[in-house]
Amino acid sequence: MRLGTTSYIIPDNIIPNARYLADKVDDIQLVLFQSEDISLPTDDDVRILQEIAEGHDLTYSIHFPLDTVLGAEEPFRSQSVEKHIEIINTTLPLSPSAYIVHFNGDDKAHHGETPSDDMDRWLENNRKSMKEILASVNVPAGDFCIETLSFPLSIVDGIIEDLELSVCLDIGHLIVNGYSVKEHLDSYLDRTKSIHLHGTSGANDHLDLSYLDPAIITLLLPRITERDLNLIIEVFNEKDFLKSMKVLDEYHSQS
Repeated sequence: MRLGTTSYIIPDNIIPNARYLADKVDDIQLVLFQSEDISLPTDDDVRILQEIAEGHDLTYSIHFPLDTVLGAEEPFRSQSVEKHIEIINTTLPLSPSAYIVHFNGDDKAHHGETPSDDMDRWLENNRKSMKEILASVNVPAGDFCIETLSFPLSIVDGIIEDLELSVCLDIGHLIVNGYSVKEHLDSYLDRTKSIHLHGTSGANDHLDLSYLDPAIITLLLPRITERDLNLIIEVFNEKDFLKSMKVLDEYHSQS
């Protein structure tokens, strides 16, 4: 297991965050939130990130932009595929440990159990998009992790299994949306390559781990410690990161 966090812990860009985190974590999830706003790393940035990783036995994982919709109608579907391929090719020299994929709903109105009013089209286009991405890049299918969002992950089981993709279990998303963490661990852990862990309070998530029921940590950590996956503390500031690391340290000291 590699313990990691996001590239948004100190209020600066990716390089200073990587330097700050290099001796604190095993994996840094490079978070590219909005594709219209992001500036992809330059060749020099990638070289520097490689040097930081080599000096600290560090890996990077990639989180694709949230404003892409691989299941959308054309031309947005194709544009979303192109953005994924561009990001993969740019970051490929980093040999990412995992790529986190969102099968987003059609729009903000579809944040819930039903991601589209046209589920046949949405499912077929997500499948088509992933096939196009896999055919365009030299990356194993198992490195692409479909993240648990607000809809039941079982909706896309067929795509995950048929294309031999992996899973990203976002524990906070499961809790906020009322899904059983234990049932998802039982069903998907063997296919899981990345886990996102963060605290929740009502509908709010991505809080520090002091907001997480300790029973979740007790359930989760013994089952994943010996596995080859990333445990990403998915918070976005230094205070929440340090508090979360303290919570994990306290768990280990008591166990």
